[in-house]
Amino acid sequence: MSTRREFITYGLTAALGAGLFADRAAALEPEPEQGDVAFSTTEALEIESFDGTTIRASVFEPDVDGERPAVLMTHGWGGTRADRRPLAEYYASHGYVVLTYDSRGFGESGGEVGVDGPNEVGDARTLLTWLANRDSVATDGPDDPRVGMDGYSYGAGIQLMTAIVDDRLDALVPRWGWHDLRFSNDPNRVLKWAWFYGLYQSGIANGEPNDRFLRLSEQAVEAREAPEELRAFWQSRSPVGQLGAIDTPTLLISGWEDRLFTANEAFANLQGLRDTGTDARLVMYDYGHDFVDSGGPTETQTAYANDAALAWLDAHLKDGETGDDEGSGATAPDVPVASLYRSQADTFETYDALPGGETALPLGSGASGGSSQVRLTGGSGNQNASSGTATFDFRVDEAVDVVGTPRLWLSVTPTGGDPSPHLFGTLSHVTPDGEATILKDQVAATRVESAGLLAFDLVGVERRVPAGHTLRVTLAAADGSLVEDAVPFDDALYVDSESPAGVVVNHSPGAPSTLALPTLDGVELAEEEEREDDDDDEGDDGGDD
Repeated sequence: MSTRREFITYGLTAALGAGLFADRAAALEPEPEQGDVAFSTTEALEIESFDGTTIRASVFEPDVDGERPAVLMTHGWGGTRADRRPLAEYYASHGYVVLTYDSRGFGESGGEVGVDGPNEVGDARTLLTWLANRDSVATDGPDDPRVGMDGYSYGAGIQLMTAIVDDRLDALVPRWGWHDLRFSNDPNRVLKWAWFYGLYQSGIANGEPNDRFLRLSEQAVEAREAPEELRAFWQSRSPVGQLGAIDTPTLLISGWEDRLFTANEAFANLQGLRDTGTDARLVMYDYGHDFVDSGGPTETQTAYANDAALAWLDAHLKDGETGDDEGSGATAPDVPVASLYRSQADTFETYDALPGGETALPLGSGASGGSSQVRLTGGSGNQNASSGTATFDFRVDEAVDVVGTPRLWLSVTPTGGDPSPHLFGTLSHVTPDGEATILKDQVAATRVESAGLLAFDLVGVERRVPAGHTLRVTLAAADGSLVEDAVPFDDALYVDSESPAGVVVNHSPGAPSTLALPTLDGVELAEEEEREDDDDDEGDDGGDD
């Protein structure tokens, strides 16, 4: 990764001080182009929340006559309301009253950080009431402002958590949000160490976390494993299982390259909202949370996302531009259900639903022998450990578009005893000259607790693979074996297996393993005699690198 990207700051200490683990990477996006409406700003407002806590805020008000719809927004983890100023000015210049605020325990606001919990939701509800009583804000009834929300990361999570309990919100634009913090931090019971530890440290450096968050996080730091109480805490701060309570029209904006809240979570939020009748749309582009900077999305991508957000709010909040579709509020016909950025073509493709095609590829057709062994050698955890990798190659006969979440069905047997081994997986594009690119630099993780059939979702990706090129699935026991410089400090992205743990992946006809590949039009494999065989690698190693 170091050949393509540069680290935003210099080391973990600098990252914490700069709030890298918040949404400050969003500042690398080109600032949205302002509209023609002049506006004035009132800084350093003090608003008393439901429990007496002081919330510091700023309001941006168009210099026009009459009442205007409003936008409420806060910042990312470890940030302040100043991070949202460019976006606030964008909306104000298009005729919206915008209230930005420091989330509880961050910036100049009082209280303790509760990770978008009940207190943060209570703050947001208080601010909605404050907006309804502002002379410049249009209302739909007593204490009911005509209002939308927009914000990144931590400022995305509060939107969904508030909409679960408050139906006064008229539109949402959660950017880089999560579906389930258990999956974000501890996918399939493998702790995403770099992000979990970085966010824990950033919370201490930039805010006032509450005692419960600190206690549970410290337990996970010591054990390098998330205790059940911490996982329950994460679940209680997540929309998973509660999306049916949201009827607010929602435009999700997320990133293919987001390694904290991956595309899988954006897909889950979209599908969960739409399954219960809520009008939900999705924009995916090449950006998101990471420890390193790819230079930010292109102006084409950022403009598309911001234009979609403005159109969404205009349709749902402005007089004369809203419909009355029963059960889902207004519609925004110019915002497709799914707008997916295709990086090789530098364009967005739009769909009426998430692409649903799928092609099943037996792993046995991509490797020799009947089984492959993935094992850890030398050291344990992240300390001086190395991992053999098992690879499965599928050369495509005709060009194929991979769009969506690949799923592995693996016939597995864990080896090495307790603790259970961790297995990591990637999907790569390999050119005819052998150059391999891990799609979106994404690595998925799962714990292997018992022998049997294991469903293992890789991270959602998009890629057009030309004819004659190869798709490669790689499995490893240490994620550092898959992505070079996964993070720019000592530890890898995840907690690795403990030596000598390993996994045997069976792919014989009697115990098959399969890749379910998400494709737009199916995939044609090259004829068997044309595929380069690795028969010399027979045995359990199955093509280990």
